[in-house]
Amino acid sequence: MDNYLIQFRFRGKARKTIRELINTIAIDCGLHKTRPSRSVPHITFAGPFFTTDEHRLIENFHNLCVNNPLMHFDINGFNTFEKKQVVYLHIEPEWSMVHFRQLLSKTLQSYCSMQPMDYMEAFNFHSTIAMKLTQKEFEQVKLYVNQREKFILKHVIARITLLKNARILREFDFFQRKMFDRTNAKNKMIFSTTMNLLQNYLSNH
Repeated sequence: MDNYLIQFRFRGKARKTIRELINTIAIDCGLHKTRPSRSVPHITFAGPFFTTDEHRLIENFHNLCVNNPLMHFDINGFNTFEKKQVVYLHIEPEWSMVHFRQLLSKTLQSYCSMQPMDYMEAFNFHSTIAMKLTQKEFEQVKLYVNQREKFILKHVIARITLLKNARILREFDFFQRKMFDRTNAKNKMIFSTTMNLLQNYLSNH
C-alpha cells in the first residue's frame, strides 16, 4: 500500500547547515559507519499515513495550503525523545503553523489512516538529527549536543511537500501561491523565483 507524508523540507543555506550538523554529529560520535551520510532535513506535519483516495488528498492539500498564511518558526536548540532514543532540533512554531497542522489532521482523518501523533493537539514539532541509536550512542550524542553552542535559526516556510512513497507528489509554494507536480517542484528556474520572492519578503520584514 502506498504511504504518504506531508513535510516541510529545508532548502538552500539552512539545509546545508543542518546537513553538515547531522554529518558532524555522526562522524564525531562514531555513527558514520552505520548511518547514511546523506540526509534530507525536514519537519513532518503528518504521516506516514495511508489512503485509497489520492485525488481527494491532493485537493484537500491544495485547499488547505492556499488558504493558509505564511508560516514562521524558530529552531531553538536540541532536545530528545528518551523512549525512542532520538535527538532532534527543537522547533518553536508560530500560531499559523500550529493551526495548519491541526486543520490537516482534522481534514484527513476521515479518509486517511494516520499515526497516533497526528491526532495530538499538543504536537511536538521537531527536526530529527540522530535516530535508530543504541542506548550507548544515544547517551553519547546527547552529551555531545549539550556541549555544543546552542543551535538557533529563524525560518519562513516557502514550500510544503506532499510525498508518496518518499517521492514528491505535489509541492505547494506559499510565495507563488501555486501547487506544483514533481517535475515543476524540482524545476530550478521556478524555484529561483520562489527564492527571489523570499528574499524580497525578508528584506521588508
